[in-house]
Amino acid sequence: DMKCGLAGLIYAMKLLKYHEEKLNGQIVLNIVPDEETGGEFGTMWLYENGYFDGGDACIIGEPTSYNNCEVGQKGSLHITVKSYGIPAHGSIGNYVGDNAILNISKLFLKLDELREIEGFFNGDQKEVLENSKKVAKEALKAESVEGAIDHVTVNIGTIKGGTKSNVVADYCEAELDIRVPIGCE
Repeated sequence: DMKCGLAGLIYAMKLLKYHEEKLNGQIVLNIVPDEETGGEFGTMWLYENGYFDGGDACIIGEPTSYNNCEVGQKGSLHITVKSYGIPAHGSIGNYVGDNAILNISKLFLKLDELREIEGFFNGDQKEVLENSKKVAKEALKAESVEGAIDHVTVNIGTIKGGTKSNVVADYCEAELDIRVPIGCE
């Protein structure tokens, strides 16, 4: 999702190389793939493991993080939800046992309630918000997609559960990606 940002950084590196004699220092470009999952193996990991010796300044092509919200950007919350059940043979699963997968699916049905939560934007942010919604609608061409800008979004990214099809699942977990707009409490 960073093709434009990456192209911009590579272009900037070319310009800086062209003007290298006027610079006082070394330029390093780190292209790391895991900003969406917390950056555990990103630039800091490269630095801490001796792949480069740091620098005096840093330009980041995608300046969002887990610790801030910006107009058109949302804070992210990654949650792992776990459900426990009681195993039994699948042939009697309607009567015996407690299926962890069915239990967690009840939560999934409630996620639409989170998606109804709207952020609160002050006067200075409202014009930018409306423009961002227009851009989203035009670019993504999906019904009501502009709501992704000012409403909570929830994605069930992974789900794991059970051991075999003939056993009532005694465990299930799901990873949720929840994005929260400005002004949500």
